[in-house]
Amino acid sequence: HSVISKVDINKVKDKSLAIQKLLPLVGEVKDPLRQAHYRQKLARSLKVSETTLTAALKKSQSDRRGRQPTGTIGQPRLAREFVSNPIEEYCLALLIQYPQLRQVAQELSAEHFESTENREVFTKWQCSPDIAKLKKKLDANLLEHLNYLINKTFPPAIQENDKARQLTVAGCILRLQERLSKRLENRMEAALNLEREEEGINAELAKLEQEGIEPGQQLQQIFIKQGKIK
Repeated sequence: HSVISKVDINKVKDKSLAIQKLLPLVGEVKDPLRQAHYRQKLARSLKVSETTLTAALKKSQSDRRGRQPTGTIGQPRLAREFVSNPIEEYCLALLIQYPQLRQVAQELSAEHFESTENREVFTKWQCSPDIAKLKKKLDANLLEHLNYLINKTFPPAIQENDKARQLTVAGCILRLQERLSKRLENRMEAALNLEREEEGINAELAKLEQEGIEPGQQLQQIFIKQGKIK
């Protein structure tokens, strides 16, 4: 709980550290039912799919069996691999490594990035003419993330061909725009569902109130009549 309480679930690094610390503990639980319970709980807390955690756990255990002495060295990289946002990082790495792509990214905005690190790096990149100035605007955590993006490698076809880079970035931007549209659509649908639920509850309350008033009025008339009789 103390680890989870310190996690910003929108930050890849935080999720990665939480998985790095907690997943091995889950893996040590021998009872399959209890292990599944803790895995589900961890997935819900970090807002990652249980399938993702299961795959990460299996890979981690496989790596440890294959090379026991160095198994722990790959753990941070492994954890990051399973919680990263590939399309955002790919797009951002291209923009940072190839400054000439800046004009292609004019339709891109901070809200297209779900990951906190990616969003903050993108925002700072927008107002930084070069990497040197960008680095000065970032704190230690974001600087580490920037270095990760700077060192990201691309296929030779992208490295050697400007047109291929432009098409790739354009494709990434379309996917990010599509994702944002779906997120907004889901939010609107959730808001409408909530509104419908509230309307339904209000309608029920109004109906109950109406049903409650009518018998009350009848009782009042009865009491009046009884008073007259007396």
